[in-house]
Amino acid sequence: MAAAQQLCNSLPISIRSACTKRDFKQKLKTFLFSKAFSNCNSQNNEGILLSTPKHFTKATMGD
Repeated sequence: MAAAQQLCNSLPISIRSACTKRDFKQKLKTFLFSKAFSNCNSQNNEGILLSTPKHFTKATMGD
């Protein structure tokens, strides 16, 4: 229980002060995605692999 409280208290105030459950979930999801992908380089033109249920496709970033 203490770990959950500590984790919740470490979230930005903008997330913790959300008025609705929907708003909280949306802000939390955005926050977690931005933390997870903060090291990605948007200028990478080598492409990334996108996983789909049946196959992998290559998508290029940028142009």
